[in-house]
Amino acid sequence: MKSHILVFWLSCLFATTTAAPALVWKNGASPTPTMHHSEEISIQSLLPQEQGVVFVLQRLPNGEEALTSMASQLTQTAAVPAHCQHHSVTGVTSAHLLARSVPKAAEVTLEEYLQLPQVIQQLKTSQGKVSMKSKQRAQTLETATVLFVTVDTTEQDRLDPALVQAIHQEPHVVLTAVRSLQEINHEKEQAMQYTMQMHREAARRRLEEDADQQGQDNAQENMQINNNNQYEYMNLVHMTPNILSGILFTILFATITLIGITCMGSIQGQDVYVKKMPSIGREA
Repeated sequence: MKSHILVFWLSCLFATTTAAPALVWKNGASPTPTMHHSEEISIQSLLPQEQGVVFVLQRLPNGEEALTSMASQLTQTAAVPAHCQHHSVTGVTSAHLLARSVPKAAEVTLEEYLQLPQVIQQLKTSQGKVSMKSKQRAQTLETATVLFVTVDTTEQDRLDPALVQAIHQEPHVVLTAVRSLQEINHEKEQAMQYTMQMHREAARRRLEEDADQQGQDNAQENMQINNNNQYEYMNLVHMTPNILSGILFTILFATITLIGITCMGSIQGQDVYVKKMPSIGREA
């Protein structure tokens, strides 16, 4: 038993200061040694969905998460080997918010959990103006299959037996703690840095787009100026030399054709004919 307690205490001491650890028991004590996982995991993947109990430790007065420092005091719980232990669990905000993410879940305090049947009976028999709300809460506690137990740091002496009782009665038990203020501040700083980085990248892209647009405008303007400068020293004519040569050739061709047609029209044939040809050797 002392070896289990020592392993439990040392494993919780190895948990990082910026993430909340979590212990998971399934179907009572684990017959095999506890498996340790150092990779970051969300608390949503560890919560029971059908039946179980989740113990959520509140922060210490100095703002740190409580499970790492309280591990050495959970002697009875350490004697029951856990199924697995996760050293870096994110998303542990509060028992109230976690209960809203699981169907048929209810939030109770550690004192209410230890005396749950009496609390339900007391809520059912309540009188007065708050009787309706009390009866609704009693019905919620009766029908709830998953209980989220809020544990204050001053209730360390009652947490140990309550955990052992839950481990032997429930098929799925989770012990975790609300993440420290250091982790929350670190997450806020990272979110702020990410937002500022996105703004800087967006501004850089806008500047590059503006520079490209300005470059295109300057190129168009320079092209227009160059065209204007090119046309400034240009003289326009009514016709090119090729056109003038074509016109002169057309006129010459028309003139020669007209002269030829006129000459051919001036040729006349023989109008006087004789019946007797002149004698050979004499001129007609």
